[in-house]
Amino acid sequence: MKNIKYTPYLTLGILFILFNICAFAIPSEKTVAFFTAYAFSVVAFLAQIPLWLFLKGRDRKSFLFGTPPLFIGSIYLLVQTVAFLVFMIFPTLPVWSAVVASSAILALFVICAVLAMAGAGEISRIDKKVKVKVAFIQLLITDIEMLAERECDKETKGALISLAEEVRFSDPMSDEMLCELEARINGKVEEMKVAEDKRPLIKEISLLLTERNKKCKILK
Repeated sequence: MKNIKYTPYLTLGILFILFNICAFAIPSEKTVAFFTAYAFSVVAFLAQIPLWLFLKGRDRKSFLFGTPPLFIGSIYLLVQTVAFLVFMIFPTLPVWSAVVASSAILALFVICAVLAMAGAGEISRIDKKVKVKVAFIQLLITDIEMLAERECDKETKGALISLAEEVRFSDPMSDEMLCELEARINGKVEEMKVAEDKRPLIKEISLLLTERNKKCKILK
């Protein structure tokens, strides 16, 4: 299983060898234009490696428009290979045309790759921030559900289950301005863990949740 991570590099190496066999085994005039396009093609192969290293451990959603650089790199390699074949089949084409065409393909690839990766850091930062913001509700639901499971009184148990549902349907996003209010809610939940009669605390928490939801709407 450990060798699986090397499979892409092995595949790239095999394709590069096959590319060289076709480039030099097929009879054609090896002109300056040919070698210029060939050099840019080698760059296209080598460019795949840093892209794969950048992709390691990243989710597709972390890239701008959900387009991973791997896809862009593959298209670049394919287009550059086609360009090389053109200059191999038509070796009399001027050198400047090989330079301009290959440079344009490379420039377009770099622009697209940079755009795709530009949002990666920001998107990852936003995702982490969102996870922190929704953690309050998720943890609150867990605490109340655990209290309901341990509760023996049927009426109190039912009230806890209803409260858990009320929390579940509350606004999942938090805000820095709600920290004090959420701390009060957490405090009431902690009180419930040791309280003999939880019903008054359940009502207080319900009112605090209503206040939080209304303030969440205002802060959006």
